[in-house]
Amino acid sequence: MRLLFCTHAIDNGGSGRSLFVLARQLSHRHDIQVLSMLPPEPSKAALGNYAALGIPVHVFPHPSLKLVYAGCAAPPDATAQGLPSTPDLPQTLAAWAEAVCFNGFPCANLIPFFPEQRKVLIAREVVLEESPELDATGVFLREHLHAAAAIGPVEARQLARWGIPHRIIYNSPMKPPRFHPLPPAPPVRFGFFSELRPQKGHDILLNACLEAATALRAHRAEVHFYGVDATRTDHPLVGQILDFLARTGLEDIVRLHGWTDNVEAAMLSMHCMVKPDGAGHPWTRDIIEALSLGRPVIATGTEEGFIRHGENGLLLPPGNEYALAAALARTAEHHAVLELAGRKAAATAASLFHPIRNAAGIESLLTGQARCHA
Repeated sequence: MRLLFCTHAIDNGGSGRSLFVLARQLSHRHDIQVLSMLPPEPSKAALGNYAALGIPVHVFPHPSLKLVYAGCAAPPDATAQGLPSTPDLPQTLAAWAEAVCFNGFPCANLIPFFPEQRKVLIAREVVLEESPELDATGVFLREHLHAAAAIGPVEARQLARWGIPHRIIYNSPMKPPRFHPLPPAPPVRFGFFSELRPQKGHDILLNACLEAATALRAHRAEVHFYGVDATRTDHPLVGQILDFLARTGLEDIVRLHGWTDNVEAAMLSMHCMVKPDGAGHPWTRDIIEALSLGRPVIATGTEEGFIRHGENGLLLPPGNEYALAAALARTAEHHAVLELAGRKAAATAASLFHPIRNAAGIESLLTGQARCHA
């Protein structure tokens, strides 16, 4: 089957990585092409990874849907000057594609370019009630989509509200989940993997590190921030982070790393992951990958679908730096419990996140063979 995957950006954090995992699984049985609303970043490996699979990537600038999402800024307009444009590209791909998969709400504005194809949305974001034209968006999607996949229960509830046929299909890691032994400790290493956005909780985690500094130093613990390139002093968040570290003297605890294309290797060097974002969504890609490698997670939120509090990680109130500080200090002191929590994390992941099984779920939506909830 000829499948076209549309996305806002092929290298945009968890959404881009999730799409590549899916495309890699389905490329063995289907002819796949990808359409991105933003051009690939030359410093990232996504374009080369698709090329290695023989999957063409096209760029077509187009405005995103006018929605605001929990935990992240509204996507930038994809019609910025200077981007390459091929106005007839969607029509050309429409003539080629038999089914079209829209990787998240931002690219769903491309739906009208594909009037005859089967159209499936992967609902990767939680849309806020204050979004402009929220109800009109629901009507638009219900009229044009054949089905949708929700990556979690909250996304599924929004699809149900709009009356869109759907199934819950979780994201998956690159490889089948299994427990990987933890590195020797001390030092106990906590890992935070995130894009540089204000909503991701960098400030909350930094304040928690300051609050727990005495305990972290006593137990030789380190907190590694991935996605923070210290050389990018032009970025306002980088400047704020560097200034905070200089003022507080936390350089011995907080370690900064830039973007990594080898997330798995970086996570395997950690003992525990931290997810401090203000939205309190403990079901994102970084959590899935951590659990799949046998790494427990300290996260904010209340949904126990992935993280079972006190078993494979901890769930804390969003925005509470003092609760996070206490959790970091307690985990650093009693790090021997991390192996058992890691084994339970891997067991949870094995039951939920197998890449072959979950890709087959998306495939069944694209081929029209899946049963969905209204």
